[in-house]
Amino acid sequence: PRRGPSEMSPRSNRSWIGIAAIATVVLIIIGVLVASFTSQSPPVAKKTEPQKQQQKQTTQPAATALAAVQRAEKLASDGNHRDAVASYSEALRLAGNDNALRASALKGRAASNGELNQYAEQVADLTEAIRLEPNDPDNYAQRSHGYYFMKEYDRAISDQTRAIQMNSRSAYFYSLRGRTNLAKKDYIAAVADYSDAIRLSPQTGLYYAGRGAAHGYRNDFPRALNDYAEAIKLVPNQANYLRYRAHTYVGRADSVAATRTDDLNRAKADLDSVIRGNSVMAADYEKRGLILEKLGNRAAALADFREAIKR
Repeated sequence: PRRGPSEMSPRSNRSWIGIAAIATVVLIIIGVLVASFTSQSPPVAKKTEPQKQQQKQTTQPAATALAAVQRAEKLASDGNHRDAVASYSEALRLAGNDNALRASALKGRAASNGELNQYAEQVADLTEAIRLEPNDPDNYAQRSHGYYFMKEYDRAISDQTRAIQMNSRSAYFYSLRGRTNLAKKDYIAAVADYSDAIRLSPQTGLYYAGRGAAHGYRNDFPRALNDYAEAIKLVPNQANYLRYRAHTYVGRADSVAATRTDDLNRAKADLDSVIRGNSVMAADYEKRGLILEKLGNRAAALADFREAIKR
């Protein structure tokens, strides 16, 4: 599913940060094994039509199931996830005892169910995929997405921990658990997970932004701002990172009187950059309006509020 890893925005004070999670569809190419038999016995009589029909019926289902999977993958890539789910279901009906093909169809259907916000169905599909492929850590990581969006955080963490145990070199798995720990408000654990993700993939801005959010929740403003600065350096002009940093500046302005005006102006500058980038989000104008009101510029604040209402 493609909700981004992050529910990183603070859940109080009008949160406006969100990253949708990402879903990965695993493509399994099914090979067809053909066995050839030879014999020293006298030539076998030519097959009758019923024999040919029986052979066709034996080989047809697997080929038809594979075609259904390929059709479903095309539908999913085009964003037509409802029809993709139907096509994956048809593939499962036809796949019989071909476990590799069944696993492929289950994982594909799970991804489309996630895109449709059908998380219980996504979890059910991946549970069956895990039964067929218990040693694939991606299956646990993908199932954790369903649990996460169902707010079953302990189950999500259990799956993410299992994936990490199976592949401790995956920064992505640590980041998934970090996101879940943010949602659980276990910020110390979230900092640890994102730090591991950064250790394994130090050029990924999203992991710094995630750790920055965890620091921000703990009112550790210097560390939060340092992480956001690193995220923005790695991914310049990324609107969400600028939004996160603006929110952190406002948080510090509300907590530290000595830097209040400077921090509010820094927050405004970040939102100016977002809005210059053709933002269409009402929340960006609303947030800047609130900052302008704090700075005493009511006329400009009202202009932003009017723009937010239009949007």
